[in-house]
Amino acid sequence: RDSEDVANLEGFTQDWLYKLMYGTDAADGFRGLAARRPTADSAYTWKDTGSGSDLTSIWLFEFGERGFNFRYPAGTQPGIISDDRGLHKVPIPAGTGSMWAWIRHFEIAAGMEIKNEKALLRLANIETGGETFPTNTFIKMKNQLPQMGRDAVAFANRTVHALVETAAYNKTNMSFSISDVEGFGPVARIVGIPAMFWETIVDTESAIS
Repeated sequence: RDSEDVANLEGFTQDWLYKLMYGTDAADGFRGLAARRPTADSAYTWKDTGSGSDLTSIWLFEFGERGFNFRYPAGTQPGIISDDRGLHKVPIPAGTGSMWAWIRHFEIAAGMEIKNEKALLRLANIETGGETFPTNTFIKMKNQLPQMGRDAVAFANRTVHALVETAAYNKTNMSFSISDVEGFGPVARIVGIPAMFWETIVDTESAIS
């Protein structure tokens, strides 16, 4: 049961992260990050040279109460809440009949607050089959952050993260580095900003203009 709960928790988390990135729900007034940065304007959203529908993005956040943060309703706690609700008789997944099943309820409550719009920046139109990272554009983005990169973190999927790591291991490229973070391990950095992994950023975004 514990191993099933771990798998369900991972699926639940990935689904939430995907909706945080790309979700929209007009009824609840929810807009994911992509919906908040849908077009290039060189203020909050930049673009690389890619075209078509095989593209991806890297996101740059500056966290803090005066930048980008999450707010939580009274009576809730940050992160994921897990509640073991015991054994229940439930309908079988297909056909008719019922079965006994252990139920664990997962819940997450978080509201996005962008206190300063420049604390959430997107670099889109990155070719998923490309071999180079758009360093110059990223540096322009960094200099638009409220504190020019202090407390900033970049997030990318496997494709772009691999480009960053490749550049970091190339010792002739001074814009990239790898350093150990206590309790976490080696972290690739772009001009000093940690580049972290976000699984649900897709490689099939359409080009923005």
